[in-house]
Amino acid sequence: MFVPLFSQHLENGNDTLSIATPPKVLHAEPLYIDLIRDLGARKGEKEWNIGMGMTDRLRFDSYEFLIEYEWAPIDRLGLEVELPVTIFAPTAYGANGSGSSSDQPIKPSNRIESLKIASQYTFFVSERLGTSLALGAITEFEFTDLNIIRNNKPFQGILYNPFFVAAKK
Repeated sequence: MFVPLFSQHLENGNDTLSIATPPKVLHAEPLYIDLIRDLGARKGEKEWNIGMGMTDRLRFDSYEFLIEYEWAPIDRLGLEVELPVTIFAPTAYGANGSGSSSDQPIKPSNRIESLKIASQYTFFVSERLGTSLALGAITEFEFTDLNIIRNNKPFQGILYNPFFVAAKK
């Protein structure tokens, strides 16, 4: 389960009545993938998100935390940087379970999961049709576990996830 703890959304402080703004259609956020910014993002929009999740397991619980920053440097282009972290803690059963010490599980290593950078460009926005189309990509640099990072390369892999979004109001 993941719960957003904090979210702040800021737009540039200009008077929108005196400035012609590009069209923007507000759509519901998809459940499968977190959009980088709203479709049709406007220059100056920015948002901080902090989240936490917990997974209850038999011998070890995992606590996931993330901090992310999203912003729009120009109209329709959204950028994002995210840093997810996982910390493991033994449960009462895992710390005091019965059996010999060889039966005891080895606690997984705490880790900075990755550094995620993402971009999304909304190339079509029609208020009349209530439609937006966007292309984007998420690049994730996976880190090595913290307990062995000194002896290994800092990154263990790179994931690349291009995506296309079509939304109709």
